[in-house]
Amino acid sequence: MTRPLHPPGFAAHTNSQSADVQNIDAENRLHDSKKDPTGMTWPTTLQDQLPLLLVLSPLIGFFVTWGANRFEPGLVRPLAISNLACTLVVLGGMEWQLEADLAANTMAIRQAKQESSAISQDFDPTAEVYRKLARQRTARLAHHGFVMDGFNLFAVLTLVLITHGVIWQTDASQVGERQWIPMLMLFESTASGLLLAHDIRVFLFLLTVSVILMSLLIGLCGGAMRRQHAARFLLAQFCGGGLIAMGLAMLVVAVPWMQIPDSTTLPAVSYDLASLVQEIQKWGPRNELSYQYQSEVFPWLMLLMSAGFAIQSGLFPFHAWQVRLLSDLPPLIAILFLVGSSTACSVGWFRFVLPLAPEMLAPFDRWLLIPAFLGAIWGAVRGMALVGDDRQWRERAAFILMSLKGISLMGAYTFTRAGMMGSWLMQQQVAIYAVVMFIAIGSSRLQFQEASQAITVRQPLLGRTGWLLFGLALFGLFGSGFLQISELFFQSLSLTAAVFLIGLSLIAIGIRPQFEQLSGRGPVGHEPAAKSPLSGLLILGFSVAIVVSLFPAWLIHQSDPEFARVFRRFESTAMADSAESDSGER
Repeated sequence: MTRPLHPPGFAAHTNSQSADVQNIDAENRLHDSKKDPTGMTWPTTLQDQLPLLLVLSPLIGFFVTWGANRFEPGLVRPLAISNLACTLVVLGGMEWQLEADLAANTMAIRQAKQESSAISQDFDPTAEVYRKLARQRTARLAHHGFVMDGFNLFAVLTLVLITHGVIWQTDASQVGERQWIPMLMLFESTASGLLLAHDIRVFLFLLTVSVILMSLLIGLCGGAMRRQHAARFLLAQFCGGGLIAMGLAMLVVAVPWMQIPDSTTLPAVSYDLASLVQEIQKWGPRNELSYQYQSEVFPWLMLLMSAGFAIQSGLFPFHAWQVRLLSDLPPLIAILFLVGSSTACSVGWFRFVLPLAPEMLAPFDRWLLIPAFLGAIWGAVRGMALVGDDRQWRERAAFILMSLKGISLMGAYTFTRAGMMGSWLMQQQVAIYAVVMFIAIGSSRLQFQEASQAITVRQPLLGRTGWLLFGLALFGLFGSGFLQISELFFQSLSLTAAVFLIGLSLIAIGIRPQFEQLSGRGPVGHEPAAKSPLSGLLILGFSVAIVVSLFPAWLIHQSDPEFARVFRRFESTAMADSAESDSGER
């Protein structure tokens, strides 16, 4: 006895959702009517206009601060800070829009579940609703250069706050605000556009501009070796960016080359991410595309993009230039470099790889796992061996940061959407802890003098307290996020245990000497040890660590329903999509 093609009640369920399908088709026709004959779609809705306004807001601040320098230099800093309020208002509007979309999608899923209560358990109405929502979202986002979603909302918010924090704490009396603050505003505009880019051409263009601006910032106030550091940064970013651009070019150009049997139409060349992914996923369930993509194109594409990402992000074994930069740059410039460049690189990687079919990446997972694991071990060993003056402490912090990056990239071992999304969350958490760390061990004001003239003696208590708080923050990452990590590595218990042990060893490196110094049981250096209220400090550190560790996951949960569900849902939804496609072909 053959199994029926559809479960009982499927026709009733289809009829009950006919109104939803008609509404979606009507919105798609309305979207098509707004298209320009050239293929572009003008931002006629609030959801399309808000990302563009977020990019234009710092750009307007750049022109305002640049003009104020010529007529009233005293207004430069107040105008720059006031621009933060305008940008935060736009971000608030985006969050409100995403919350409205989340509520509408949740209501649609709840209604579908209520209407399909009589259907067999083999049929999943949630997957059907998610497929319709995905098609609607793809049609709405086609041919738009900037898109805001839960994937980049947290990254943009962090970039905006850190940039204006650097402006607020900058002492520009030596160089002049004419060269510094307007350039920061311009970098904020280009970096925000880079994080919001949904078109491959827009992404590559803004990446090039932001790299040039960051190199100018490093060359302006990067210490005694600022020219050498700017040259190293520019060379590493352009080499890595060139490899990533070649990989993206192969991705765009190779899609029309796919010879799919029994197909009347072939995919067209597209630079829009939504349209490109739609074409790939349309033929994804058919084994011909997956086989040809892996055998002819994908090994070279994966190799190029992996090498470019490793060079840009300073991963093992391409970490020497980044360690030198973080060891010599002023603290605030190092913070801006970490948040701007590192976040932009990770967004570029996960933005253009996450939507692709994860099964295509499965044969090449060890290409990224091996350098990530070696980088985690090497960074932990070097960080444990270094101890001494302020520069060695910062070099130690840079190696620990490299180790944390390697640990976070291990989340992509299985190359599922769950692993890659969890890896993205951990990347954002690592950026937060790096910012806290460099604020704690560096000065609170940005110095523009040469290194020989800007040497100041800091109170060791500030550095020790900062390292203790940083260690507690690490404990919060690997403690409160342990269930999340277990979810990512549920297929490999030994790998989960290894990641957790590496995290505990890094915590011991950061906490033990500082705990002894603060409690008066160890050597302090230039001043006698002083007693400290450790009980209140521990409670505060644990509380802040837990809140900060869970904030990115909560924000994405509130912003994008696609990533709000349990991570295992992606595999079940993908299986449902594949099953329906196969049944439709039969």
